[in-house]
Amino acid sequence: MYLQVDERTSRILRTIQRCNPNKSPVYLVGGAVRDLVLGLPTRDLDFVTAKGSMALSAAARKQLGGVGFTLDDERETARVILNQGKVDELSLDFVRFSGEDLQADLRARDFTINAMALALDTPDQVIDPLGGLEDLKARILRVASAESMALDPLRVIRGVRMARGYDLSIDPETERLMRVATKGLGRITGERIRDEFFKILELPGKARSIELMDQLGIVDELWPEFKAVKQMEAIPPHTHPLWKHTLQVIYYLEAIMQTLEPGAEGMGSRYGLVGIGDILFPYQQEIVRHLERSGPNGRRREELLFLAALCHDLGKPETRSVDQEGKTHFYRHAEEGVAITEEIGNRLKLANEEKAYLASVVGNHMRLHLLANEPAKPSDRAIYRYFQACEGQGVDIALLSVADLAATYENRLTLERFTRELVVVVDVIEAWFKRKQQVIDPIPLLNGDMLQQELGLAAGRELGLVLRRLKEAQASGEVNDREEALAYARKILAEGEAGER
Repeated sequence: MYLQVDERTSRILRTIQRCNPNKSPVYLVGGAVRDLVLGLPTRDLDFVTAKGSMALSAAARKQLGGVGFTLDDERETARVILNQGKVDELSLDFVRFSGEDLQADLRARDFTINAMALALDTPDQVIDPLGGLEDLKARILRVASAESMALDPLRVIRGVRMARGYDLSIDPETERLMRVATKGLGRITGERIRDEFFKILELPGKARSIELMDQLGIVDELWPEFKAVKQMEAIPPHTHPLWKHTLQVIYYLEAIMQTLEPGAEGMGSRYGLVGIGDILFPYQQEIVRHLERSGPNGRRREELLFLAALCHDLGKPETRSVDQEGKTHFYRHAEEGVAITEEIGNRLKLANEEKAYLASVVGNHMRLHLLANEPAKPSDRAIYRYFQACEGQGVDIALLSVADLAATYENRLTLERFTRELVVVVDVIEAWFKRKQQVIDPIPLLNGDMLQQELGLAAGRELGLVLRRLKEAQASGEVNDREEALAYARKILAEGEAGER
């Protein structure tokens, strides 16, 4: 096949070919070739050679600029990053053959679509010994060899990502080998599983991806906590059994995200979420920026929110009870879910702040429903308390709540019930993005030093409680200046309320 390589990639290939300090041929391999064939952009270029990969990396870094470092001394693997931290960042990896030659290297790869190569001296000719081009054309995912999955069981999860990301059907024999290899996931590090799983969460059709993971046995192998979830039947008011409900929550949550995309007004109606696009539209950009925020590890809030959606009802099997009238209850299932979710976070090697995020969302996922069940709109005091309990994740929980409500009732969801939920959702979102300093985190009118000086309070628990009560009163509009704050503090102390809350 003749391949037309884009100008940027072509320039990089020419530069590396020219600066090669060895006489060994150099090849571009793997996913970059696949994406070039498909006309897709790539952020990773992988190069292999028989020897001298470290020297080649150093020469490429000198000619192309960027930063470079060693990844694996034993396999002589090094990386060069161009335009680090910019939108067009590009990663170049250099490694010697896995095996005695290029053919052996390609056969040791995961799938045929990733087992193609370009020789840098003839970059317009695709080297395709395993039929990757035909499989791409037929939209089939096929293992590169019968040993591919056993060599690295993580490839089972990567196979889900390949199938879902490129809309491929899994070859039956490949599926069989993937199912067998799933049993080996226990020997894969949590970091590698985490990184591959979060790439799946970045793809569209997240519920279908997780369903495919489950069909291959991945879910049970990685997170056996879900076995009990999958055994629970539909319990009113839920329309679906608990596992199906969980997948539907993810489906609806993604539908909500799609209403935030430019030009998506009215899209919510396609998914039965009438009006959701209209109420979110004024906050569209703010919500997108909020969910795109990432921690120092680069993982975004949005992917963490979908992980929280997956885990939100994990506590139900453990907390199920039936009263004398035969009614089923799940008292404190959110709290139990937090403990189970933390174990999953530990196995995925998530950062402490990520586990704290999951704990907040899972632990408070019922809170907005409770506000929506009240006959009146939530007061500023109620919104303040909501955000205090949610520890800054109130917007995320509001989005999850809408998805949870839709998945619970499906076509039995009345417009009245849905509207009540949306009213509260828009109230908390509006407070967060438009009135944060007024309702959620007002600048205190009095600090601890002032209270100690004016009222003779000593540092300690009572002082802290008075400060918290003052902030809540300020957020609700009950206290508006320093004099009112002092009078309110005196009232709290006189009534002995500080020690009661």
